[in-house]
Amino acid sequence: MITVDHSMVAGDLEHFPVVLELTDSDLRDKAQDDGDDILFMDGVGIATRFYHELEEFDGSTGRLVAWVNVSSLSSTVDTSLYMYYGNMGSSNQQCPEKTWDSHYLSVWHMDDATDSTIEDSTFNKYKGTKIASDEPAEIYGEVGKSQDFDGTNDHIDFTNPVIPIGSKTISFWLKIDATAGDYWFLVNGDIHSNLLSGTGFYTYTPNKLGILIGNGAEQDYFMKLRGTDAVDIPDATNYHYYYASYDGTTLKLAIDAGTPKTTTIKTGTEAQPSNNLIFGRGIDTYPYPLNGQLDEIRISDICRDSNWITTEYNNMNNPNLFLSVGPEEP
Repeated sequence: MITVDHSMVAGDLEHFPVVLELTDSDLRDKAQDDGDDILFMDGVGIATRFYHELEEFDGSTGRLVAWVNVSSLSSTVDTSLYMYYGNMGSSNQQCPEKTWDSHYLSVWHMDDATDSTIEDSTFNKYKGTKIASDEPAEIYGEVGKSQDFDGTNDHIDFTNPVIPIGSKTISFWLKIDATAGDYWFLVNGDIHSNLLSGTGFYTYTPNKLGILIGNGAEQDYFMKLRGTDAVDIPDATNYHYYYASYDGTTLKLAIDAGTPKTTTIKTGTEAQPSNNLIFGRGIDTYPYPLNGQLDEIRISDICRDSNWITTEYNNMNNPNLFLSVGPEEP
């Protein structure tokens, strides 16, 4: 049995993707080596199955990183579910595409599909291609694996802008290896001295992270949170969780699910992105490549509310506090 601590859930939520991260000897000894027989239910016996995705499973150690779409989470009562395993004749029980609701345009766990590509877990399948094999390199991150950008030339390219115009939520875990630097790292618009179209995230001295949304005009923006309206980067030691959202009126930017910086000031209209999405650097004249690590990047076409964001942060920041796993039941 897996029990979610209700005190870690900020408001009642539906179809929430919960991450489970553990190393378990029962899984090592009794599950298939590739974890195909692992599945999740809302109870014992005749029960409802939850969609899930395995980000990582090592049959030799029993290490598991799994995402489970739990139909409802309560903020007042603990939520229980069950993990099943031990069927050596089972086919693959995963369904990654349905683990993420239809408003997720993309979910990148930032582990390697190959040495040169990363995969999107949603139906959209926005595959990213690295500039070269192991550039950036796969390493362990905040949840499972991540990508480590060297600050010189590492980046990941896509064949679609991905970030929508209009309502949106973008979230990611970022660890900066050197805070005293200017880095563009998640961009789908032209950059020529400033962002002209599309959306871009960047860090800059002194230790700030901002977002710009272009309106197509040079030296101007549709909306922006920069300068004193940017968020602080606390350190160069740890991962931190950042999110930005736009609901048609207010642009928000926050770190570690804290109080967001906001703006409602608009200039013109939001422009269609002029380039495809790129991770790890900017586009064209001012690339400013990232020196740091990115993990769990997600893009939605709705404005996720603060309860969702806070619960995401609580779950990924410390899965072992968010939930507990009971002993094996025969």
